[in-house]
Amino acid sequence: MTRTRWSLLYPITVLLSSGLLLIIVPQWVPTLLLSTAEYGTVFPRMLGIMFIGLGSLVSLVVWYQVEVIYFKTVWIRLFFWMGFAGMYVSTEDRMFLTLLGILSGGIVLTLWTAWQDRMNPIYTASRYTSSHP
Repeated sequence: MTRTRWSLLYPITVLLSSGLLLIIVPQWVPTLLLSTAEYGTVFPRMLGIMFIGLGSLVSLVVWYQVEVIYFKTVWIRLFFWMGFAGMYVSTEDRMFLTLLGILSGGIVLTLWTAWQDRMNPIYTASRYTSSHP
């Protein structure tokens, strides 16, 4: 699952960079994401801390090559996608559309790379054969 593993660099980069920005310049990030609402500074900073934690967790999954979790990150991101879609419907804040686009890009990338990995005969052979007696 080499390609799928590397596709997770996308959410890692998004989570860690946006987390840092939310902590350092909490007023600027919602504007950058085309927000039409005011969120203050406390809530964005709290979200930044959570983003850094989640990004660090995904980094560990990639670092330790926990293949069983690679594809499952798609389900987690789909949960976030549905939540952001619901928030957009209830608030009509364009920021949630921007977040949906960012999430969609990562989901499509991981699905595409997982499909590519499964179509690779070397991957299939190594996955179902054991080097142990």
